[in-house]
Amino acid sequence: MAAHMDSIKLIVVGDSGVGKTTFLNGIINQTPLTYASSTIGGNVEVFPYDYNGSSGHQREVFLEFWDIGGSSGHRNSRSIFYAALNGIILVHDLSNRKSFLNLKQWLNEVLNSGKQELTGVSIRNDKDINSEFNKDIYSKSTTVASVPVLILGTKEDQATRDVSSHRNSRMIGLNDESQVFYCDMNCLQQSQLLTNSTKWTQLNSFFDKVIENRFYPSGKVVQESEYWRGRKKMF
Repeated sequence: MAAHMDSIKLIVVGDSGVGKTTFLNGIINQTPLTYASSTIGGNVEVFPYDYNGSSGHQREVFLEFWDIGGSSGHRNSRSIFYAALNGIILVHDLSNRKSFLNLKQWLNEVLNSGKQELTGVSIRNDKDINSEFNKDIYSKSTTVASVPVLILGTKEDQATRDVSSHRNSRMIGLNDESQVFYCDMNCLQQSQLLTNSTKWTQLNSFFDKVIENRFYPSGKVVQESEYWRGRKKMF
């Protein structure tokens, strides 16, 4: 790994108890975490990642996973974590359908947290999203950055049925133009956590897309000075 590497910020959100911390510990340390304590506020985990794109681009980056606590008591203070993100990981429990439907609230919270930009593109603070909750959060009427979203289902071993046929991204406010990836895991199964597993192949697709959007939009290499030139001061 290079001495200096760029960072990619990934926000990890979902209801309390769905397994966000267990998932992150599993993929970062390649070992199951049987008992995970509740996250208070937010916690950041860093993972070195080698990107090898289909266009021949190669890059070493740090994936920064911002694990955000799901307690409703911290709802009003979580917005400080959502600035300048590059990707969103929405986590739900495959044995709890409500945790999936609640992802719409989480996505709405992240995209409308009072920060007026994501990855250099402005977002309109659309009050209609709050008043018309069934409206697509990624609607055409809302100027929104192209932020890849990973919908991660945990506790795969506890799922009582195949949820893939009953899970639609539109149900949580994403439209057909959204860049959505899916992965279901049993984070307590060692074989699924290894980087040569089929689960990691799915995760790699999401990570690679985030990196491509950040550094190689339309195949063009974005220089660091060019990337920051269009960004507004957050505070």
